[in-house]
This record gives sequence, structure tokens and C-alpha cells, in this order.
Amino acid sequence: MIRMPGGVGGGNRKEPAYPITPTRDGSGNIIGYHSNRRVPERRIVEGTIIPLYRDLLAQEARFENRKDGLQASVATVTHMLAERSIGYDEFVLTL
Repeated sequence: MIRMPGGVGGGNRKEPAYPITPTRDGSGNIIGYHSNRRVPERRIVEGTIIPLYRDLLAQEARFENRKDGLQASVATVTHMLAERSIGYDEFVLTL
């Protein structure tokens, strides 16, 4: 799997935005790329994603400086992942 920069639709962000997978021919040569997306179950959205997003917004709102708020919300996610001993990709893929 490859991480494509730039977010959905391109752009010039430095951070990876979404995973893509190379498509290979019979000899193993890369002939293109594809991305697989899935629709989350409503119970996951309501029970995990919305509460997490609400917490992150609250973290960000505590700061006048938006960069400080973003750093606080990133620290919150980083701490949550460390407590669970998993990475972000694993967290998302196991929802």
C-alpha cells in the first residue's frame, strides 16, 4: 500500500491523505493504482467517530491559536492510540 500526498483530489499537503494500492500486471509490473473505500456502520459512526470528533473539537476550541488547538487534538489522538498500543491505520481498519 502507498500513501498518496495531497488529500482527496490532489493538492500540495505534506502529510499522506489516503491509502492506494498498486495494480500489477501478470509480471508484477505496476500498471496503475486503485483505492478501496468502505462505508462505516452507523453504530461505529455514532459510538466512536462522533464522540471522538466532538472531543477533538473541544480540545481545539480551548485555544485561541488554531495551530495550538490542532496540536492539542493531535496529542489527544496520539495518546488514545498509545493507550491501545495501535497505530492510526490499525485503529481505522478495526472499527
